[in-house]
Amino acid sequence: MKKVGICLLSVLAVCLILSANTDTGGCNNIILGNKSLPDGTILSDDGKTLINASSAAVNYTIPDTVETVAGYAFFKCSSIKSITFQEGVKTIESHAFDGLGLITVNVPKNAPYMSSIPPFFNIVTVGGANYTVTFESNGGSAVASQNISEGESASRPVDPVKSGYVFGGWYRDAALSMPYTFGTAVGGNITLYAKWYEDIVFISVPSVNDIIATADGRTITFSLDAEDYVYIIWNMGDDAEYTTYGNSITHCYERNGSYTVTATAVNSYGSAAPVTYSIDIENDEKSSIDYAAVLAGCIIAVVCFILVFYFCNIYWAVLSAAFIFIIYCILIFSGVFL
Repeated sequence: MKKVGICLLSVLAVCLILSANTDTGGCNNIILGNKSLPDGTILSDDGKTLINASSAAVNYTIPDTVETVAGYAFFKCSSIKSITFQEGVKTIESHAFDGLGLITVNVPKNAPYMSSIPPFFNIVTVGGANYTVTFESNGGSAVASQNISEGESASRPVDPVKSGYVFGGWYRDAALSMPYTFGTAVGGNITLYAKWYEDIVFISVPSVNDIIATADGRTITFSLDAEDYVYIIWNMGDDAEYTTYGNSITHCYERNGSYTVTATAVNSYGSAAPVTYSIDIENDEKSSIDYAAVLAGCIIAVVCFILVFYFCNIYWAVLSAAFIFIIYCILIFSGVFL
């Protein structure tokens, strides 16, 4: 009996030793150095790879020693609703998030593994530098400053107003020589400066006189003798229309013909009466005989003669060739082929 008792005690001792060294399914915290890890978390020996996360966690924070999240690390963690990544994480292997539903992921700003996080997760960026964009309206209405996270861009504010002036945009420098482009990432604290143009108050419509035209072949430059205008609307008579802030426009006419150009000067008070100018476009270079065109017509007529003679007879061949040549010449000299 004594031997049996000793054997039973030995077996009991062995069981106690084994149970003390057996994973109890995540009921106890794992100790890595001086850090206590969430229940069920399994790391690599060096603590740099998360092999399995806690299956019982709801809001899970990845240990700060972890640099790599292994594939299927969250496979049995369907209870997790949010994951917080530490600054040390550099890599997320494929399939790391398999088994998770729609969760919130808190990641440091500019994390290198953003493309590895499923896009349907609710991704919240945390940390990173914050910068202030200040708006100096230069005498205009006040514009609130904006606090911008590093890498983000400022939003274009509502244009300020200033009595007697028209707003001319935001500039990076006080000398107003460098326009600012909204949508550019902010890399530090900046001040933007408003530019203003004097708002001229017109008490009447523009004063206009005649249109002056200068020809260079088919290209014509028209100038309107006008004062107190902001812009001029030009109708060139051939379906082309332009708006200029200067008093001249250059236009090329592709075909011969007569055209009526209309210019309407406009300011903030109203529009002046339209001014018209009539012009005839002719191609002087084609008024003389174009021997190359005539030669081409002869060749076409000869080809036509040969074909008709081959399939019909000499009578129809001569008539066809003559008819083709005459029609061709009429088209050439009427300007259709110019």
